[in-house]
Amino acid sequence: MFCMGKLLFALFNAGAAILMGALLVACLDIPDAPSTSSVITGASVVVEQFGKQDSTLRKINSNESSALIAKVRPSKYKDDVSYYWYNDQELIDSGRTFPISSKNALAGQTNPNRIPNKVVIHDQDGNSIEREFTIIINAPPMLSETTFPSDGDTLIGDSHTAFLFKWSSSDNDRNQLLEHVITIDHTNYAVGELNEIRQSGLAKGKHSFRVIVTDPLGDSDTTSIRTFYVKESSGGKQ
Repeated sequence: MFCMGKLLFALFNAGAAILMGALLVACLDIPDAPSTSSVITGASVVVEQFGKQDSTLRKINSNESSALIAKVRPSKYKDDVSYYWYNDQELIDSGRTFPISSKNALAGQTNPNRIPNKVVIHDQDGNSIEREFTIIINAPPMLSETTFPSDGDTLIGDSHTAFLFKWSSSDNDRNQLLEHVITIDHTNYAVGELNEIRQSGLAKGKHSFRVIVTDPLGDSDTTSIRTFYVKESSGGKQ
C-alpha cells in the first residue's frame, strides 16, 4: 500500500507539471498589449475651399480646387502621426492633406472611388484611429447675365401692362431641379422652375429687378441688379 501511494503521488506531480507547462505555453502564445496608449484622443476631417474650412456638411464646389484636411486632438501631435486616405478598403493616398483638383471633383461625381471616405491615423506606438465621412460634390447653378429687360431699358406701358421678365439658368449637375426667385422693386416672387414671367402693377418711373437661382443642395447664383424705366410715351422697348 505504501508503494502504491508513492506511485500515485509521483503520477500526480508529473500530471501537475505537465498541466503547468501547458498553461505556460498557452500564456506565452498570447500577444502582448501595446505598451503605450495612443496620445491621440480624437480625429476629424474638414473640407478647405475658398479659404474657409467646413467640418459639418463637407460640400465641395466642383468648379474649384479644394482639399481634405485631417485634424487630430490634441493638435500638438499632428506632425507625430501618419495619415492614410481610403475609399472603402482601397488606399488612395497618404499625408495629412488630400488635395482635390476641380477635374478630380468633376470626375468624382460619376466615379466616387476617386474621393476618400475614410482616414486612418497611426501613431509611432502602433495605435490607430479611423474616421469615416461623406463628401458632397456639387456644381452650383449659373445664371446668364443676359436678361430681359436689360439694364437701362425703357419699357412702354402703364400699371395695367403685363411686362415680360426673362432670364436663363443652367447647372452642370444632372437631373437637378432649379428654383428661381425674381425680386422686383424689393418684392420677392418665387417662380419655381420658370425662367420667364409677366408682371403688371408697375407705375411710371424707375424700377429694378434681379433673379436668384438655387439648386437642391442650397448653392445659388444671382444676377446683378438691373435698372429699367416705365414710360407711357414712345421711344423705348415694349
